Amino acid sequence: MTTIRDTPAPPAQVAAPSQAARPPRVRSQRNPVLLAAGAALIVAGAAGTAWLVTALSQAAPVLVTARAIPAGQVLAPEDLAVAQVGTDPSVASVPADQRADLVGQRAATDLPAGLLLTPDSTTADPIPAPGTSLVGVAVKPTQMPATPLGAGDPVTLVATPGDGQELPTGTSPAMKATVVATRSLDDGSTVVDVTVPTPQAGTLASWVSTGRVVIVLDPVTP
Repeated sequence: MTTIRDTPAPPAQVAAPSQAARPPRVRSQRNPVLLAAGAALIVAGAAGTAWLVTALSQAAPVLVTARAIPAGQVLAPEDLAVAQVGTDPSVASVPADQRADLVGQRAATDLPAGLLLTPDSTTADPIPAPGTSLVGVAVKPTQMPATPLGAGDPVTLVATPGDGQELPTGTSPAMKATVVATRSLDDGSTVVDVTVPTPQAGTLASWVSTGRVVIVLDPVTP
C-alpha cells in the first residue's frame, strides 16, 4: 500500500513594505555677499543708535523764531520758542536762558519762522538810527536787480527822467541808502525800506512819488 504524504508548501515570502522615496537633501548655500551686507547693516544700525544717543545727550535748549518777524520789529515773548539742538562750536546760537534779553530788541533782518537765532539776528539799536530816516521805495521788477536784496545791502537810488523828458547830459540825481527790509506786493511790485540821512529823506520821498526811482546794488566794502 502506497502512502502519499502532502508536502507543505513553503511559507510565502512577505515583501517588506516599500519606503517612500525621500527627496534628496539640498544643502543651503550661504551667499557671502548677503552675509557681508547683513553684517554691515548691523554695524551701521549700532553706529546710528550710538550717534543718536550721543546727539540727544549733547542737545542744548536754544532760541528759534516762533513765527515770521519782519526786520525792525520789536520782539515780543510770543515771537520766541525753544528748540533742542545739538551743540556745535562752529554754529552760533542763543541759549534759551537768554530769552528775556532778546525781548524788546529789534529784528536785524527779516526772520522766517523756525529760524535758529544767532547773536546777529537781533539788535538793540533803534531803526532808523539817530540822524537817519526810513523811506519806503516802491519799484517794479525792471527798477531793481534780479538778485534779492537783503537787510544791510548798500544801494544807490537813481532818479530817472519821466516820459517825454530828455535824458540828463550829466550825472542823474542819486543818493546812497541802506536796505532795511523788502516786501513783495500782489501787483508784482516790491517795496524796499531804506534808510537815508534825514536831510535827504524829503528829496527821496518826492522821487518815490513819481514812480521813477531805480535801485542799484552797490558792492559791500570790507
